[in-house]
Amino acid sequence: MHPWLVLVIAAAFEIGWPLGFKIANEFPKWHWPAILFSLASMALSGYFLYLAQKSIPIGTAYAVWTGLGATGTVLIGIAFFHDPASFARLLCVFMIIAGVVGLKMVGLAERDAGRPSIPNAASQTNADGSRGNRRRFAERSGHQGFRSTEAAGTERLTPSSPRTRSPGRAAARGRARSPRGRTEGSPRRSSSR
Repeated sequence: MHPWLVLVIAAAFEIGWPLGFKIANEFPKWHWPAILFSLASMALSGYFLYLAQKSIPIGTAYAVWTGLGATGTVLIGIAFFHDPASFARLLCVFMIIAGVVGLKMVGLAERDAGRPSIPNAASQTNADGSRGNRRRFAERSGHQGFRSTEAAGTERLTPSSPRTRSPGRAAARGRARSPRGRTEGSPRRSSSR
């Protein structure tokens, strides 16, 4: 199934759980069935969001999921529960929908261009010819904690191998530390006191 369709299904179930709670409050006869409907909607909404996030970036999936859920809930409230339908509320709903459509369009454009959603700062070249922010920080501060790796035309900064610690005062006094932290040649403490 297409991941965007799965995300819309998740958003539909996202609408279901507040609707179930509202029905439980408004109609005492349907209290427990509505609560069970809400719980089932929550579980299914989370499951379909999980499935959608296998292909859609987490930030985009979450924003679309909550945006469609909020929009649907507001519209159901206006249509069936007589919530106010002021210009300001409808304008806000329109902006949510515009944001959801914008995220979808940006995702399609980035997919078609073959680049990741957020470019790696280390692979960008600045106007002065220097590389991205992390590299510039490393060069300015003398930080040696990252090394560059080139793979498939993209550059990543990865943690370098661990540095060796300086031997410390014990070595300066001629005593080396054992792997267990005791200085060699020092007597073991007895465990009974």
